[in-house]
Amino acid sequence: IPDEPRDASSGAIIASALIELSDYTGDRYMQQALHILDSLAGSAYTAKEGENGHFVLMHSVGSIPHGNEIDVPINYADYYYIEALSRLREKGL
Repeated sequence: IPDEPRDASSGAIIASALIELSDYTGDRYMQQALHILDSLAGSAYTAKEGENGHFVLMHSVGSIPHGNEIDVPINYADYYYIEALSRLREKGL
């Protein structure tokens, strides 16, 4: 959607969930999760070390309807991103 804020937190949450679901549904969800994580790992979403208030991910959104936390780092974005990466590691990927 043009001109809408991008939300790394939602991507991280969805990626982690898709990895979990792939245990029950097969490779399709895993491929989608890997695609999302590949995007989040790029320079558009991953902060340089020591920048971004020491958060890993940039460009998250708390609440568009309330106009809160738009295009900021959010702790749960990092949490679910690390959770997704941990799930991949457990699977040997």
